[in-house]
Amino acid sequence: MSSLIRCARLAVLLALVAALAPATAAQGALDGQWVKLKIKAKGFILDAEGLDTKVKYNDTVYMFLTADGALYDYTITYESAPDEWSTTAIASFSPTGAESEIVIDHSMTVQGMDGVSLTFSATFRFTITLDDQDAFKKAKVKSDSGHVTAGTLDGVDDFWGSVSFSGSTIKEDKLPFTLKM
Repeated sequence: MSSLIRCARLAVLLALVAALAPATAAQGALDGQWVKLKIKAKGFILDAEGLDTKVKYNDTVYMFLTADGALYDYTITYESAPDEWSTTAIASFSPTGAESEIVIDHSMTVQGMDGVSLTFSATFRFTITLDDQDAFKKAKVKSDSGHVTAGTLDGVDDFWGSVSFSGSTIKEDKLPFTLKM
């Protein structure tokens, strides 16, 4: 019985040590960062008559990240009309990983001009580079080929296919739009 109690005490001690251990330097490193994302989609448009047309779609959007404990909240800013920029509602993801932030099977929506709206599920990984003092330097992101669960490229006809994205952090003064405060 005493060995069972010792094992239980050891388990509690290990749990406390793990809970109190410092977070990795990369955790939260993306807080306040802008990421330029290049979106690539390919698949088929299905029109009202049931005819399908093979299409490809490319666009660039900008993701802003805010750390919220173990989560990241994000918005996506996209060009909704020439020289007009819109921002999506806040969404969140919960990454895993120590030296990178891996997001598994996350559902997200990107929008664009002419009624484009693509909702898809993808796994993606942020690779974070820190400087010698463990301060954020830069990050890159790359997704697998996500599956479109709902989409349109013209606001009318359904789009079905795959979506992938890649990108890297970008300085705020390099954004193609002016932030509204």
